[in-house]
Amino acid sequence: MTDAMPPVTEAQMLSVGDVHIDLRYRRVMRPDGHSELPQRMFDLLQVFLAEPGVLHTRDALFERVW
Repeated sequence: MTDAMPPVTEAQMLSVGDVHIDLRYRRVMRPDGHSELPQRMFDLLQVFLAEPGVLHTRDALFERVW
């Protein structure tokens, strides 16, 4: 499935290995396809990517995301 998408700037993209995260459209792109994530799931992904190696408590995640 090919979607006509406007070009994405580097500031709107994060990459982890062969996974690319489009911050503008909340889309996760992998070599085998792409997925658009619901808002809260995407917010959680951003928290985890922004602070790798940090153990987040359930309460802290609820406070930041919900």
